[in-house]
Amino acid sequence: MVATGLAARLAEARAGALVGREPERAVLDRMLSGAADAPLVAYVHGPGGIGKSSLLRYAARQAELAGRRVVPVDARFLDADPR
Repeated sequence: MVATGLAARLAEARAGALVGREPERAVLDRMLSGAADAPLVAYVHGPGGIGKSSLLRYAARQAELAGRRVVPVDARFLDADPR
């Protein structure tokens, strides 16, 4: 795929820089494939600085390329009240 705009080129560069996450990428790609036995939800967690945000940006980009709508939600701004 040839990136045309700056945003597309940056997204492509970030995806290429995401190394060592093949198992996680495979799960996310399988989720997007629509396979009947694919997981419906992925829980991404871990200590700061290990690449969670990069992995989620990869997943969002793949979803957009697959024609899916991506809606980012920053949990820092969600109410933690259980009600």
